[in-house]
Amino acid sequence: MNLEKTSLNSLQKATNWVVLNYKKVIIISGVVFLVGGFFLTYKFYRDSLEQSAHASFVSCVNVLDAKGQVDGTPFRSEQEKWTKVAEVFEEGYIKNKSASIAPMFLAFKAEALINLGKINESIELLKKVVSLLSEGALKDSYILKLALLQIDSGNEALLSDGILKLVMLSEKDKSPVNDIALFRLGEYYLIKQDIVAAKKYLNILVLNYGNKKENTSIWAKKGLEKLSLISGDKSKQIEAEID
Repeated sequence: MNLEKTSLNSLQKATNWVVLNYKKVIIISGVVFLVGGFFLTYKFYRDSLEQSAHASFVSCVNVLDAKGQVDGTPFRSEQEKWTKVAEVFEEGYIKNKSASIAPMFLAFKAEALINLGKINESIELLKKVVSLLSEGALKDSYILKLALLQIDSGNEALLSDGILKLVMLSEKDKSPVNDIALFRLGEYYLIKQDIVAAKKYLNILVLNYGNKKENTSIWAKKGLEKLSLISGDKSKQIEAEID
């Protein structure tokens, strides 16, 4: 009986508190409702944004794969085609710059600029792409592409920066482009006749990627070919280990 009386007293106190503080209860309930509604609305917005961006990207790629204009008129030249490709990917980026896929619009525009011979513009655009991408395999791939463009640019400052990027990638063992970076560094220093540096990177390449029984890196095999130019018959001993 006492337990029942205690429960009733507690319920009465709770009811009295709600009556006395009903304004606070309404405000708190309203805030919770609004916050929950905000997150649901934001999620819906983000989902719609991403879907729209992906649809836009597919539309741009269709122009890339097309042999002519949307109305069926054939492109009169490669320059006209790549100019159109650059244009649609730029428009796609402007419309979808808040989407997660936004950097890829710029990456494809950069490829179009390369085909138009606008290497310096492409380099600047790829710098932006790299800055927008999250850490991972895709970002490393575009850092590699940027580095190789910089090395081939003929500009000493860009070349130096490109080499630094390759060195950075060569030190990332888990990167999917690690073997390519090692090979390109070895190749670069071989051309520069810096034999010590060339052997350093090519030997690391062969050691890390040439002795795998399965899926031996093609770049390790290319590295062996370069080493044969340096060491002659000595490289054949390494090749025997790979085979």
